[in-house]
Amino acid sequence: MIHELQKWFQKQCDGEWEHHQGITIETCDNPGWRVRIDLKGTKLENKPFETVAKNLPQEFIDQALGLVKAPFACAAPSSPNWMICYVRDNIFTGAGDPSGLNGILEMFIAWAGRIE
Repeated sequence: MIHELQKWFQKQCDGEWEHHQGITIETCDNPGWRVRIDLKGTKLENKPFETVAKNLPQEFIDQALGLVKAPFACAAPSSPNWMICYVRDNIFTGAGDPSGLNGILEMFIAWAGRIE
């Protein structure tokens, strides 16, 4: 999947996009992974995406989607096998358990469509 993400990134690079937008892959303390992909200026900017979440309490999903305001209740994954992917403010965000990075990238690539 990382190869497909690299191809998508390279296709966006036009001398401008990569200076203001980009991709961030980092660890989070749940523990797990967080992936953020800025969609501004890409063909995906206005493409609908239906939130995908598994093994997470609803309060965690609501917080991620910005449906509740701080202070947040402490929400933790309900299983060691968890993931959430959503688009908010033109940013694709995926988070998942320590073994979930590939699943997050697969979700993005499947939504982005075939990359040639």
